[in-house]
Amino acid sequence: MLTKMVWKIGGGENVAQTVLEMMKDSMGIEPVLVVSDAPTNFMPPFPMENFRMNTYDLIPLKRNTVLKVAQKMVPYSFKVKKCVKKYNPDIIISIDPYLAVTFRLVGIRKPIVLWLHNSIEQQFHKRGLWPFVKVAFEVCDAIIVLNEGMKQEIRQLFPSALPKTVVIRNPVDVSWVEGVYNPSSMRFTFVGRIYNKQKRLDRLVKAFHLFKSDHEGWELVLIGDGPDRVMVDALIKEYGLEQSVRVAGWQKNPWMYLSTIGGARALVLSSDFEGSPLTIVEAMMNGLPVVSLDCPVGPSEIIKEGENGFLVPFGVSEEETVKNLARALSEMADNVSSWKPTAIEASVEEFRPSRLKVEWEKFLVSICPDA
Repeated sequence: MLTKMVWKIGGGENVAQTVLEMMKDSMGIEPVLVVSDAPTNFMPPFPMENFRMNTYDLIPLKRNTVLKVAQKMVPYSFKVKKCVKKYNPDIIISIDPYLAVTFRLVGIRKPIVLWLHNSIEQQFHKRGLWPFVKVAFEVCDAIIVLNEGMKQEIRQLFPSALPKTVVIRNPVDVSWVEGVYNPSSMRFTFVGRIYNKQKRLDRLVKAFHLFKSDHEGWELVLIGDGPDRVMVDALIKEYGLEQSVRVAGWQKNPWMYLSTIGGARALVLSSDFEGSPLTIVEAMMNGLPVVSLDCPVGPSEIIKEGENGFLVPFGVSEEETVKNLARALSEMADNVSSWKPTAIEASVEEFRPSRLKVEWEKFLVSICPDA
């Protein structure tokens, strides 16, 4: 059984669905998805319990009292307990780690696994949820992280949880789309949620503006949507980039869309933090090199300098970071011949579901050997 309070249509949800379908189709497991809220048109190919509870305003805790949080988490946990009685799962996997606390409080005794999807330092330690997460680390049976960077964060922040922490990369199931990488294209692209607190599209627009000062004719296409689209549109106008920065909105298949408009020279990521950025892996599976800031965590374990992209260091100030990113864009624009799309694709083969199926099987057996 997999639980996630709010089921949006995003990278984390896509990965979770890929794993659940892999369990169902290739591992002989009957998964159940339990959510507090999900889009009404979302129908997964396995059982789902949608409680239709409004929990979007639950976090961050700094804007809520402990009582308000409990008023959301405890009723949800009791509903999950009813689902446990109904389906009798062998294991409960929670993408919301703080829920492990209330799961135990309401009497759920099944093995609980926390599946973390972002930098622990950035998403939890620096926000009001950390007290809940610390207790969750104590009461859970295992923790799945996406890379060694996240495991290192646990080593530093909560070392006693390290023995029950395992690294399993996110599976990415993307088919090659011809024309995504175009070495003659004068276009960079961003693919992802327009959520500035994490993705820092303001930084990307500023870096592109600086890059444009000696690279006329280049274009930046932002593929995605999110709560900060109006802000990004205003920033594009403020810098006079209406003719060279385009917000394409959400696309069902962003790589097919990118191919139809003539491809791109590179994907650009300007985030303050990540977990295991799917957009980097998906781009590389289409032979597209990546320019990414060396944010915690994830990019540094995927990008191989000069082989499949460039890793850009943060500066001592935001201004210096913008300059570093603009400099990397210039390097990508001025050096065309060294990129080999097939080699870029091969560099991320370890993220294919067929590779990760074995790791999931081994992990599940270790948690529940008699199931």
